[in-house]
Amino acid sequence: MARFIAIDAEQGRLYVASATTRGNSVRLDKAIVLSDLPVLTPATAAEIGKLLKNALRDAGIAPAPLLLSVGRERVVLKEIRYPASVGPAEEPNVVRFQVSKELTEAADSVVIDYFAHPNPEPDGQRRALAFAVR
Repeated sequence: MARFIAIDAEQGRLYVASATTRGNSVRLDKAIVLSDLPVLTPATAAEIGKLLKNALRDAGIAPAPLLLSVGRERVVLKEIRYPASVGPAEEPNVVRFQVSKELTEAADSVVIDYFAHPNPEPDGQRRALAFAVR
């Protein structure tokens, strides 16, 4: 049996559910909605985090692993290729540079993460799947 907290964020609202899973079944334990929140930005994240923490405490929802939903329209997926000679310390910057060249948004206005394929391609290139979240 495992407990999870799921959060779905949309403009000015957070939908929060606490659930328990066992086998193929899910039991919803508690659910709350936080309304009239400021728009989620890096500048308001700490304030929204405090509001969420207080709401979880008031609802009696204990800490648990988190599932967070982000709307598909806010996520850009890119497959990136780069030379296998790029070292581990340089890899994040190379991937971020490659992704930012192909985005229509400024790199500073998105959060970029990636998963690098563990094995190089036969042509000596490495591949990574990059995620940019607006």
